[in-house]
Amino acid sequence: MSEPAKGCPSTMVPDLDDEAEVLRVAKVTALKTGRMVTVRDADGLKIETVSPIKH
Repeated sequence: MSEPAKGCPSTMVPDLDDEAEVLRVAKVTALKTGRMVTVRDADGLKIETVSPIKH
């Protein structure tokens, strides 16, 4: 995976039906990349924004 230009959002579309699993993948992605991850539903509505900070 290449690094996007600074300030440009990247998009990841997991093909998962389980919202809990999608949020788990988003948290792992945020921690590994150090970037905030916004999770949206199929209609594009925001479900949650995941911070890269470990809690």
